[in-house]
Amino acid sequence: MSGGLKKKELRTEDDLTLKQKKFVEILVSKWGEITKAEALKQAGYECKEEKYYSDIASKLTSRKHSPHVVKYLDKKLEKAAAVYERDRLRRYRRLEKY
Repeated sequence: MSGGLKKKELRTEDDLTLKQKKFVEILVSKWGEITKAEALKQAGYECKEEKYYSDIASKLTSRKHSPHVVKYLDKKLEKAAAVYERDRLRRYRRLEKY
């Protein structure tokens, strides 16, 4: 077996490139504020034409094309949601005291 990349289904978080990780982290941190294409640009991807940013971003967030990236995205979104939920509960508890 060669030392190349694994089949897409078998890839793990460790197989993500730095740009893929940065794309996911930017997308999660600015969720709802920017588009996937803008997150891709901020992550350092370069395209010849503007329209290709959204194409590449769509492929990166597609379970069919990049399941390892989507798995990492899901994990990061779950963490962000958990933090948000804890903060919300903490605020409610403070309000109950009054």
